[in-house]
Formats: sequence, structure tokens, C-alpha cells
Amino acid sequence: MTALSDITQIDFRSVRDVEGFASLIFASANGMGMFLPQNMPVHHKLSDLKNTAKIWVTEVERSIDSLSAGDALIVIGCFDAVHRVAFNRAAKEEYLNQYKLNAFEAYIHGDSSVDQYMLQRSISQEIRHRNSAFLDRPLQWESLCIDCWYGQFKYGRCIDRISDYDTIQRVTSLLDADLWAFETRNETRFKQSLFVNHRHYFDEAGEMDTKTLLALDRFLCSSIKYLTQTELPSDRASADPLYAYEESIYRFILSRPETNRYLKASIQVRVEGNAHVTTCVYSS
Repeated sequence: MTALSDITQIDFRSVRDVEGFASLIFASANGMGMFLPQNMPVHHKLSDLKNTAKIWVTEVERSIDSLSAGDALIVIGCFDAVHRVAFNRAAKEEYLNQYKLNAFEAYIHGDSSVDQYMLQRSISQEIRHRNSAFLDRPLQWESLCIDCWYGQFKYGRCIDRISDYDTIQRVTSLLDADLWAFETRNETRFKQSLFVNHRHYFDEAGEMDTKTLLALDRFLCSSIKYLTQTELPSDRASADPLYAYEESIYRFILSRPETNRYLKASIQVRVEGNAHVTTCVYSS
């Protein structure tokens, strides 16, 4: 069984291992009570976990410059969370900015290693935090993404033929975005319609690969306010919609042969600890 001690076996040039192990660290920290109020008891193995997180941070700092811009963006997307586990403080903003902005420049110059959805989420987060490094060209690009995707889904469903993966990612981004400029007072109703028109993907999880299932997990996180008992199949009517869909998504991720072993271990930790869906699987 995969354990935190496996940190010594990780090839830090393998982005899926680095990302998967970050997810395992975060899930373990959550399971050990690290994010509980300070007056709550914490797990006796928390010190070992923090040491493991420190090793992860150190090894990432040594190896990240050897990665492609896209892989570096994936790793830096995990970096701050693991840094907080290791050192009880955020990573330096300038350090994070460097790799996010590198990925942005690489993407707009045609680097296919950069995932457009991860880049959009990363830039959107920095814009919400009013990070001045992202309030010029990155802001313009992110706004164009939302404008384009809104145009595709303005009637509740995509007007273009795109993959399920792209559909789920774009609907999720729209649910997370500020759409007041497009919908004004109708924004909540529009987002409710988006959710209703795409909730069928939860019932089709068994047909998805790991990449699409992880996108579906993010969709679930963004859909929490729109979930009701009526969103469940009739045989699950007494269940909590959050846990019912989460359970299904996790089960299929764990069953996929292509799922990274450390990501599987992080999900197993979450399942055993009954972690809530509001802390989604930490993976791109």
C-alpha cells in the first residue's frame, strides 16, 4: 500500500507522480486534522507529514526548471498547498507568479504542453486575489476565454460540437466565473440552467477516463449550491447528493488502470476519513 514514506521513491521529473503525491500530502493533512481550529486535537503523526511535505517542496524547487511550461504549471498549482502543510505559511507570491506567467507566455505562443483550462483557473484565481502581475494581458486573455465559452453556452447548452471533457471544463469555468456582465440579475438562474442541462454527466461517470472524471469532480465542487435531492437517481433518494456523486466519481477513478498510484492513495485516504466534497481531489 502506498504510504507517505514513498516520497523517497518519487521521480520528481514525473509530473503525475509529483502531483499525485501532493494530493496524498494534502489529503493526509486534512485527515490528521491540520486544518481544524487550533484548539482541536491533531494527529500524532502530523510532524512526520510536515517533514514529508518539506522534502516534496525541496525536491520540486530543485527539479521544476527542468520541466515543460505545462508540467511546471501543474506542479506549481500544488506547490502553495504543500508549502503551507510544510511550513505553516504561504509560498512566496513572486515564486508562484514566475511559473504561472511562464505558462501563460508559452501557451499564447503555441506551447501545447500547457492545459488551457488549468491556465484559465490559475489566472482567474490570481485575478480574484487582485494580483497586479495578472491584471494586464493575462486578465485580457482570461476574459476572452469566458466571453468565448459564454457565447457557446448562452442558451444553456453548447452550440458547437466539442468533447465531453471540454464541455465539463467549460461549464465548470462558467459556474465559477462572474457572469454579471452577461446575465445581470439572471446570473443565478443561468447557472442553475447550466447545471441542470449537464448534470447527466454524473450518471455517465462509468464511461469516462481518469482525465474526464477529474474534470467531473471539479464540476461537482462548483455545482454544490445547485444540488438538491431531486438530482439523485430514484434508488438513492435518501442519500446526500454530494456524497452520492462523490462516491461514484471516486469509485471509477480508483478503478481506472491509468490513474496514478499516488492519486489513488490520496482518494483512499479521503474515503477512509470521510472527507467532504468541498475539498475536491487535488489534481489537474
